[in-house]
This record gives sequence, C-alpha cells and structure tokens, in this order.
Amino acid sequence: MASNTYNQGAQVEHQKFGLGQVVSSSEERIVIKFDDHGEKKFVTAMVMGSLKKSDRQPPTEKKGARKKKSAAAELTADDLALIKQGVGDKSSRPASAAAETGDAGGEVPSGEQPGAVVTYFEAKGFGFLRPDDGGRDIFFHVSRLVEGLATDLRPGTRVLYELGMDRTGKMAASSIRIAPATPAA
Repeated sequence: MASNTYNQGAQVEHQKFGLGQVVSSSEERIVIKFDDHGEKKFVTAMVMGSLKKSDRQPPTEKKGARKKKSAAAELTADDLALIKQGVGDKSSRPASAAAETGDAGGEVPSGEQPGAVVTYFEAKGFGFLRPDDGGRDIFFHVSRLVEGLATDLRPGTRVLYELGMDRTGKMAASSIRIAPATPAA
C-alpha cells in the first residue's frame, strides 16, 4: 500500500476539494492542504480513489487578495481622522453640545440634523434614527449620546444628530442629543 501514498509537497487534486498540497503522508493517514478548503485529514486507504497527481500550480488569486488586505492597512491622515469620529471614540466628543455652541434658545447648530428614534435596543446599547428629510435610517450607539438620558431613547423621541462613521466605516450618528421640547402654540 506504500506505493499509493504521495510524498510531502506533492500537488494532488481531490474530486470534491480540488487542488491541494500533501502536508504529510503515511500508510494510515494523509494530510492535504487544499487551496480553497484548508487542511483536511484522511484515512489513506479511503481517499486514494478520490486523489490524482496534479502538475497544476495553485491559483494566484489567493496571494493577490492577501496583498490587497495588507495594502488596505496603510491609512492616510484623512482616513484616520474619519475613523476617529467612529462609535466608541469619545476623545473628540464634547462634554455638552449646548456648552460648545452657546446654544440656549433651542436653535439647531450647523451640521446637526433633526430626526426621531425608530428603534432602540437598550440591552445592546444601539438603535436607529429616521431623518426628518427622509432617506435611510441611521445607526446610532448610546455612547454617542452627548445630551439627554439613554432612558429617553424610545421610539418616536425627537433627536438632533450629526452624521459620521462607525468603527467599520459605515454611516452612523456621531453625536446625538435629545431635541428640546417645542413650546405648545
């Protein structure tokens, strides 16, 4: 049965898993690292009918994809500034939006947009806002609440928010405050 084993490093093709390279081989077991399915262990006698020797080279797309990932890790100063605005970073968040803008009359500071809470999952600390001007709902995290209480975040609650990015680079509210109550007319 030793004549049926493949040497370490041999290129093989499996009927189901495709092209791979033999990592180790004995009369009892064979370990093959497949290009698309990772490392698999087989009982040698059972897998020999599914294997054939191959002289094809492994696909080069995998290596190119890895290089792209490492190239994406090189961020510019502008990229870092955008990431810094993301959920979880509290260093750029003002202690109070009203104190920063000198806002005492309920005027909306530039950059803030009005909207309403659609859903809020208190146990998880996030929810979604619906902009007054329409469009897609906006994700928010409770850590971005700069004015008001988290217990006030119920569906229908009016809020003012600024757009930014979350930590994954998706659009999210970067600063949220409960909108001041409008006097009844």
